Amino acid sequence: MLTSLLHALSVAALAVSAAAVTPSRTTRDAYPDVNPVGVVTRSLAMNPLVPPLTNAQRLSRGLGPNRPRRAYGARRLQALSLQPRQSSTPCVIQATGKIAVYGGSALSGYLWRSANAFGEYGSTLDESQALIVNICEASGVHNIYAQNGFADFPFLGLISGAVNTNDNMSPSSFNYAYVGGTVQTLTGSPAISGDNSFTHATRNERKIESAVWSLGSDNAPTLSWVNSNGARVNCVIVHVVSGTDDSFVATAGYSDYVDMFGPSALYSFKFVPL
Repeated sequence: MLTSLLHALSVAALAVSAAAVTPSRTTRDAYPDVNPVGVVTRSLAMNPLVPPLTNAQRLSRGLGPNRPRRAYGARRLQALSLQPRQSSTPCVIQATGKIAVYGGSALSGYLWRSANAFGEYGSTLDESQALIVNICEASGVHNIYAQNGFADFPFLGLISGAVNTNDNMSPSSFNYAYVGGTVQTLTGSPAISGDNSFTHATRNERKIESAVWSLGSDNAPTLSWVNSNGARVNCVIVHVVSGTDDSFVATAGYSDYVDMFGPSALYSFKFVPL
């Protein structure tokens, strides 16, 4: 009898102890995720780290020519042809380099040439793995072409967030956009449906803009977004951390974004010419 009573008291004590150390739901867990939950993602093809040989270089070495590449890297151009858009225009290179990532005044790494499972660019401390980009010449807002990023989505653009209420940005909205790979879109045009790395990875159709970059005198690329009414809205860059992955989003309503998704650090980019 005494043995049974002692055993029961021991089990009860262990139960209380276990309850005392069981972790509670964290503050961060109480917020929704900027990415869709429970999806099975698809992998994305990446361009090689070292730029491939030109046809002339290959022929001089006795090799066959490169296989033809699609100008857009798009698979739905025929379906999208009914929408107002421009043809692909060549990227006249203004500068080539890497994009350094800063948290406050501290260098945190470089924009990574690879991506997370959702097709979003993150950061790396390994400069040899940095994304190599061409800033396309323009009088105002620029396209940025990624040399060694996504094979089928070569422009460094913005992709409308999966949790957005619509495709517009404002200082009083939490709406956001992923920094990922896109095809080229019309400069000054509101977001359109177009091929992009996030949609390919998640099968979640989102709208995109590629001509979103402005380059200041200090080589700091900043982001903007064109709303459905044609107004361009300036955005800040927010660092997103999920497990061992990180990524970046742009939003015009940072306070509302934090209210919706929880504490998130503001970051900045700086273009480093090669």
